[in-house]
Amino acid sequence: MKRLEWCATKAEAERTVLRAMCMGALGRTVWREGVALLADYRFADNVHQLIFDTVREIHTGDPLILRELLPARLNNKGFPDLDLDTYFQPHIFTAGQTIALIRALCAGSADEKRSKSAAR
Repeated sequence: MKRLEWCATKAEAERTVLRAMCMGALGRTVWREGVALLADYRFADNVHQLIFDTVREIHTGDPLILRELLPARLNNKGFPDLDLDTYFQPHIFTAGQTIALIRALCAGSADEKRSKSAAR
């Protein structure tokens, strides 16, 4: 996946995006745009999908609220033992870089879907 130059793997890119959305250091704009752009995206890592879906359900980009509510929500879904510290660590990406990474993930996902359709 050439478009994800900043991250070594798709899973790392997903983790970086989720960290930016959970931390809120880049502002709510990243959270809102991330939720909108990733609405139809299928995460490669099932845990990432679960975290994204739950963060979207909480419906806020405020890191304090996410930090408080995310573990309980995941527990209620049957996932009490997920290590969430990774998603609340500082990151080095700017808002622009994060949004570009989100767009690259979405574009890569669309390319994969087209490839699978053409192979049928």
